[in-house]
Amino acid sequence: MSFFTQQTQVIQIDERNTITVRKPTNAERNTILDAIMPVASDENQVASKIMAMAPRMLIAAWNGPDFEGRPVTPKNVDALPPAVIDATLPTLIPWVTEGLTPDLKKESGVATN
Repeated sequence: MSFFTQQTQVIQIDERNTITVRKPTNAERNTILDAIMPVASDENQVASKIMAMAPRMLIAAWNGPDFEGRPVTPKNVDALPPAVIDATLPTLIPWVTEGLTPDLKKESGVATN
């Protein structure tokens, strides 16, 4: 696989709907990390920033009738119900925090063992 081929994963939201997420580029990961560094001592703020930024950047596509034919845009991502976004986080958070020190992973809510 080429370094420039985006790695994706399809997440089943329910029996009718899926979301495709992709791994962040170095620049996207750095943007998120820059945003969490000022609040690194507050694990709730770290998790909140990752949960707010990662889906907007890394949801690549969605399929299913409940998306009503709307395109993937930051505004439409923000309009999704929390449960839909929450379904993407077990994939997105480890991708964003990959390579971080155990302390920062802990603060982001990622298991460190």
